[in-house]
Amino acid sequence: MTEYEIYALFNGAMTSTAIFGAANIFLLWVAFRGVLRIQDQGATVFQKVLSTIFSLGIVFLNLQTLAFVRVNFESTAFDLSQLPELSDRAQRFVEFVGAEEVTFSLIPNNPILFVWWIAVLVILLGSTWLKPSD
Repeated sequence: MTEYEIYALFNGAMTSTAIFGAANIFLLWVAFRGVLRIQDQGATVFQKVLSTIFSLGIVFLNLQTLAFVRVNFESTAFDLSQLPELSDRAQRFVEFVGAEEVTFSLIPNNPILFVWWIAVLVILLGSTWLKPSD
């Protein structure tokens, strides 16, 4: 495989992952709207359980999409590192991403992003189950 083909595969993978990401962010917005409705109008325990399941699913899907982004980058860097000759651009890409073994993890490798997703989960679940202050 050539460097160009590796970049073409990377571009295709990132395009499809971006579409999933946009859909997941929209669903996250829907989850926040549902939580606001629960806060404003109240809900039964059954509705709160359904909202919790939906919220957890949306956070899971977003973490999964982020994990696919990381796998796309790591796979591309690994594939580029296997070529006999690299352009300067490819060499910088490999050095920046690293060419270690490709690993899949739902836990973001960026600590700020990890804390952000915990905050999103706390907001969603806390707003669903905690009584609003008057």
